[in-house]
Formats: sequence, C-alpha cells, structure tokens
Amino acid sequence: AAEVQKRAIGGKALLKLAAIAEAIYYVRRIFADTASPQARITLNVFVNLNLFFFDQWPVQVAAWHGLRRIEAESGVPMIVRLGRYHGYRMKIYNRLWELL
Repeated sequence: AAEVQKRAIGGKALLKLAAIAEAIYYVRRIFADTASPQARITLNVFVNLNLFFFDQWPVQVAAWHGLRRIEAESGVPMIVRLGRYHGYRMKIYNRLWELL
C-alpha cells in the first residue's frame, strides 16, 4: 500500500495490481506451503488469467474486493486512487454482483 502511494499508482493500473493481489490472496488461502511447486504454478495461472480476462467485469469486481481488503488491512486509502470514472464503475459492478 505504501508503494502504491509512493509511486502514485491509480486508475486501471491500480485495479490490475489489485487483481494480482487477489491471486496471491487466494493462493495463500488454498495452499499451506506457498513455496511449493503446485502453489507457484497455481499463482502463475491465477495471475495470468486475471490479467488476460481483466476486461471482464467479474474479474474487475474481484479486483475491487481485493482493493477494499488491502485498504482495510493497511489503513491506507486506496479506493480514492481509482479516480471518479473507475470508482463509480466499480461501485456499479459491485452492486450488480450483489444482485446476482
């Protein structure tokens, strides 16, 4: 979170970073040993799929949730770094996700 502030990362780049963080989060939840070859392969697959399918709204909603998790854990305001356009878009996507 401190690096995001230091490097002034925002907008779509911040969402992509959050998609990568979500991949790391889920690999840590799935595997007890994150240094195992299976965990590294899974992380590689998750990251590549999240970035390849990033334009799909479910992936962006997952990134949004990851961004909110990072914000809650670090105490650093991250959502405001998305800017108006991406911030509103993510709130709409999140609402759609809740309706499903």
